[in-house]
Amino acid sequence: MVADLAAAQTPWSVSAAAIAAAIACTGPRARLESVRRAREIAACRADLVEGLRARDVGVIESAAPFVLAHVGEGVYPALRDKGIAVRRADTFPGLDASWVRIAVRRPETTRVLLDALDQIITRP
Repeated sequence: MVADLAAAQTPWSVSAAAIAAAIACTGPRARLESVRRAREIAACRADLVEGLRARDVGVIESAAPFVLAHVGEGVYPALRDKGIAVRRADTFPGLDASWVRIAVRRPETTRVLLDALDQIITRP
């Protein structure tokens, strides 16, 4: 009986909710929304990169929703102390504590980060 049931079973059981979500996420409206969001993220990333470069922060550009930035020693904990979350990058092979990974956010959130960097980063 178990063998007969196994033979009739679908190869991959998926719930009705998961099927509905898959259909919703792959339809024409979802494709249009993904294009819109990709453009929005690209514009927000460009704003972030421009702001970082204006502060002489080295940036490794990407197409991802984050950038790798060379902010300098001590900046990560200083940002953390100001309540700003970026990802430390010294856990990535080849990088040290002077690097962080910064998520791409809307312009108003990016402004908060850039204002904090203006307070933290000392220039000669």
